[in-house]
Order: sequence, then structure tokens, then C-alpha cells
Amino acid sequence: MVHSVLPTLAAASAHCSMALLAPAALAHQIVLNPLPGLDDRRQGHQRLTDPEGTPRPIPSKRIFRTTGYTHNGPCAVYLNKKLVLDGEDCHTQYPGKDHIIDYSSCKQKCLLRWYWLGIRQIKGIVSWQVYKAIIPLTAEKPSSKEK
Repeated sequence: MVHSVLPTLAAASAHCSMALLAPAALAHQIVLNPLPGLDDRRQGHQRLTDPEGTPRPIPSKRIFRTTGYTHNGPCAVYLNKKLVLDGEDCHTQYPGKDHIIDYSSCKQKCLLRWYWLGIRQIKGIVSWQVYKAIIPLTAEKPSSKEK
């Protein structure tokens, strides 16, 4: 007997939409800054989801870095309300960890929102995970205390 994956994907899509509308929802939250390493805190990696958190500098080289898309599924990156990167299957569309995005709409400050719905099927069972990060960005240089 063949089971359709469509109802599961429709439900997952609805839940992903809910994640976009509810930025405070719990989810996996990892965005790397600036380089991957074994000791995340020492290397500057942070789990970022606080829109009121310490603003990070707007990247000068247009790079947005993640842990990589290890599951199939859609993703999106917004600067404020402007969509700057999206895909229906980011695992195949965006291999690797570094992605080029246009930060020009982020003048002096903005809010970067990253969402990814990871979908996988194991032994005939479809599961999904919501990943997200919400990062305030600023054009101002960090103070000496924040370096």
C-alpha cells in the first residue's frame, strides 16, 4: 500500500507558516558567527533568537552562515520584512554553510530572520523540525566591551 506524503507536507507547511508568524516559538536555533569550530562560545558562535538582543555588525562580505542544510525542506531569510533568500528545498539548492545575501536593504539597523523546515522520512515515517534564528543587525561598530 502506497501512502501519499502530500497530507504530511501540507501539515508541515502550515506549521512552518505558524513558525513565521510566531517568532517566539521554541525551535532549533543555530547561526554561526564567524567561523565554525569545536568550542562554539570561544569561537564566537551563538544561539541567536532574541530580537532585543545585542545587535551584531552587518556583514561586509554579504555572507550569511548556517550549520548547513542537512534535511530537505524549505527555508527563508528576511531582513526586516524583505525576503532576501528562499528555497523550496534548501538542502539541494544551498549546499554548504555560506550563503550570499544582499544586505543593502539593511541601512543602519535591521532584524534578520532565518527559518528552515527540515523534513525527513525514516522507515516510512515523515518527521519535520523547525529551525530559526532572529538576529538584530547594526551598521554601528561594536564597543570595546562587545569585541
